[in-house]
Amino acid sequence: DLALYYFCQGRILQRVKLQMDEAIAAYEKSYELFCSLQYSEERLRTSNYLTTLLINQDQLSKAFSYLNEAYDDSIAFKASGVEKISLLNNLGLAHAKKGEFYSAIRFLKQALAISSKTSIYYQTGVIYMVLGLCYRRMNEYENASAAYAKALLFFEGTDDPLNLAGTYTNLGILSRYLLDADSA
Repeated sequence: DLALYYFCQGRILQRVKLQMDEAIAAYEKSYELFCSLQYSEERLRTSNYLTTLLINQDQLSKAFSYLNEAYDDSIAFKASGVEKISLLNNLGLAHAKKGEFYSAIRFLKQALAISSKTSIYYQTGVIYMVLGLCYRRMNEYENASAAYAKALLFFEGTDDPLNLAGTYTNLGILSRYLLDADSA
């Protein structure tokens, strides 16, 4: 119960009060308490929220310590569904931020495969946008364009104008690389 309490406190600090450092501390307490129990999806969920914040705060080495443990647990305990997709997405984002694009692509493709097999489609637009960014940075412009097009399909069907705008911006950057000023 205490682990769940700290998780909820972290969510409130993150989403309502916008106090990211305090939210990280609450998630860390929750995660520590969940580690003293049998493995559970709640521990993976807490790890996912914690690592998302750490990645957004550019605390990548700390994020990787949680991500590596969570990945090992996800294999040992056969995690699936939303939490597994979120974990793979976080691994992809963290590797992309470190410039490790091949690893990022591998994790992002795994997330898409699980998403497709389970028909969950959780974070799919974001995954395709990051995938496009990875391909663009590797100068694989056709793959980048295809990934961005798929991201647009998801974001146009949702109420997510920020990521929709981000995808259009990335397409504009890609068009600039391709020397297509009109499209950019």
